[in-house]
Amino acid sequence: LLETNAIWQKHNGEINILEMQNDVAYQRRFTVVVYRKNGSQIARKNYDIPANSQRDINLNKEFLTSVTDVSGVVRVTVTDSTYDSGDDGLVGVAHGRLVAYKYAADGQKVDYAVTKPLDLSEGMKLGVSYLLYNSKQPQLNDADINNPVSQIIAISNLATSRQSFQIATYNYKGELLATRILSIPANATANIRGGDTRNVAQPSRTGLHKITPLNTDEALYLAEIFRYSARSNPAGSFAFGLVQSSRQGDWREYVPVSTRDSSDNYVEISNTGEEAITNGRLNFYKKDGTKITRSFTLAAKAVKHLNVRSFFVTDQSGYLAIEADHTEGILSTVRAKSGINPMYVTMPRVHVLSATYWRNEANELLASVSVEGGNYYEQAMDVTSYSMKRGSTNSLRLSNFNDQSRTVTVTAYGAGVAKAKTINIGAHKTVGISLRDDDFFKLAENTSGNILVHGAVIGQLLRNGGGRINEVDFALSTPVNITQYVMDF
Repeated sequence: LLETNAIWQKHNGEINILEMQNDVAYQRRFTVVVYRKNGSQIARKNYDIPANSQRDINLNKEFLTSVTDVSGVVRVTVTDSTYDSGDDGLVGVAHGRLVAYKYAADGQKVDYAVTKPLDLSEGMKLGVSYLLYNSKQPQLNDADINNPVSQIIAISNLATSRQSFQIATYNYKGELLATRILSIPANATANIRGGDTRNVAQPSRTGLHKITPLNTDEALYLAEIFRYSARSNPAGSFAFGLVQSSRQGDWREYVPVSTRDSSDNYVEISNTGEEAITNGRLNFYKKDGTKITRSFTLAAKAVKHLNVRSFFVTDQSGYLAIEADHTEGILSTVRAKSGINPMYVTMPRVHVLSATYWRNEANELLASVSVEGGNYYEQAMDVTSYSMKRGSTNSLRLSNFNDQSRTVTVTAYGAGVAKAKTINIGAHKTVGISLRDDDFFKLAENTSGNILVHGAVIGQLLRNGGGRINEVDFALSTPVNITQYVMDF
C-alpha cells in the first residue's frame, strides 16, 4: 500500500483535524494509524468514505485524548492503492491534509490554523532537504512588535529502523553557523528549536536549515518548521502560526502571490544548490497577465526576503515565476538533473515560500497564510477540498503559467452533487472564484467536499473564517497542486 503521512502537533494545544478525500467514483476504506512522539503506536482505525466525498476526523478526540506529547506521526493508507506510471500520475493515494487549529480562550474564535498536505511526496522524502527559518516579527502594533517569533523544527523518521539526521544551519548570507545531529527511532518525531545557532529563536533572523540523513540516502522522513508568535493581550493568545515542509528546491519554481484586501505579502527565496546564482530571474505576473521582471544574484545557501508590494503597488493577485539561473546552458543541465527523485545536484536551485498577513487599522494581525512554491507540470489532475464549516468562505485562485490561454475544468463534489465549470484563463493571467458567492457553484454553509481541477495551473484555495476580511479569525491555504505529480523527463 502507498502510505501518506503528516505530523500532528499540540505545541500550543492545537486541535488536529484530519481531512481525508475519496476522489474516486466508489466507496473506499481509509486506515488511519497515529504514533506517539517516541514512535509507539497509539491506535489504528478504519473509515469507509463514500464516493467523491470527504470525511473529517478529530484526532484529538479519537486518538489523542490522553496523549501529552506535542507532536507525532499520522499515517493514512487506502485499501486499493496502486501505482499508475502513465500521465495520470499516482492513483489510489490517500489525498487530503491535516489542519491544526489553535482556538482562543473562548473556544470559538481561532488564533491561527496551519495546514499540512497529506500526500505521497510527503511520505517519500528521501535524501537532503531544506527548511527556511525567519524570526522577523510581522506584528506591527506597539504592544506586540517586540515579541519573539518562536520556531520549532519537527523531523519524523518514517523508516523501519533508527536513523540519524544532521541539521546544518546557515544565515541569510549562506554562512554555516552550526550543525546538530539527531538520532530518531522508527516512527518517532524529534523537535528542536530552529531559530539560530544557540537553539533559540532570535529576532529578525532569516536563514536556511539543511537536513541530511546520515545512515542512508534512502531514509524516509518528514521535516517541517513551525513559526508562531504570542499576543500581549489577551494573555495566552497567539497572533499567527505558519508551517513549512522541507523540500529540495528546483531550477524553477512558481508560487501564488497577492496583496489583495490590503494584505502584506512576503516571499522568502533561498538558493539550496552548492553554486551561487549569478543570473537569476524574478517574473511577477499580475492578475491581467502583465509582467514585472527583475534579475537577482544569491550565494549558495543564502536567503532573500522580498516585499511583494515593491512590485504590486496596488491591491493585486497573481504569481511569481522564479528561475535559479537564466543562462540557457545551465537551465538545461539543471532540468536534466532535477525531478521527483531527490539527487545531490550542485547547480543552483531555488526554494521559495510566500507568506501573507492581514491586519486591522490598529496594525494588529488578524490572520496569516503561507504557501510553498513548486515546479508544476502539464496534464495533471489536481485535487483539493473545500470546507464551508466554522463560518468560513472558500476562494479558489488559479493562475495560468503558460504562454497560451488554457481551458480549465473545476469540479466541486459535495452532498452527492457534482458541479463542473469550464473556465478559459488567458496566458499568465489569474482568476478567482468564490465557491460560496459564485452564481454557478453557490456552495451552502456547513458543507464540505472535493475540488478537482483539470488543467496546467498554479492554484490555491483560501479558507477565511468570519466572512469579511476585517473580521477574519483564521486563514489557511490548501494549494491545488499538492496531490499529484507528473514525470517531466
